[in-house]
Amino acid sequence: MGLESIGSGIKTRLETISALKRVYAPNELEDSYNSFPVAIIMPGETNFDTTFDGGYNSRWRIIILINKQDTPSALNELMNYMEPSGTNSVKAALYGDRTLNSSADDCELDRNLGYGVMVFGGITYLSTEFDLVVYAGQ
Repeated sequence: MGLESIGSGIKTRLETISALKRVYAPNELEDSYNSFPVAIIMPGETNFDTTFDGGYNSRWRIIILINKQDTPSALNELMNYMEPSGTNSVKAALYGDRTLNSSADDCELDRNLGYGVMVFGGITYLSTEFDLVVYAGQ
């Protein structure tokens, strides 16, 4: 259970959200994006040896980007991903298989950071970000 396979497992779960045009695992990030909305997955903090069997937990940033900025329709579009359930819910997609396609022992969607903007590749996007905790053994 390595970090790269966890990133791919998260991608697999997010691809069940049909409204997302593309999902990028950490090893697939591009310089710019042309089709929206997209999800990008970025690794965060990792805590090693958190269990007696040498397991670890890691935090992952899941960022949904859309190309519209500060319009009511854009904010409504992002709200669908922030819902706790539904066809576009990030939480529902991840919790459909909490082992993330057998790449982890379990996962927990810790929080959503609300609306925001993100500059990526020199372009500003309207975004929302999720903080996912993944628990994995050796």
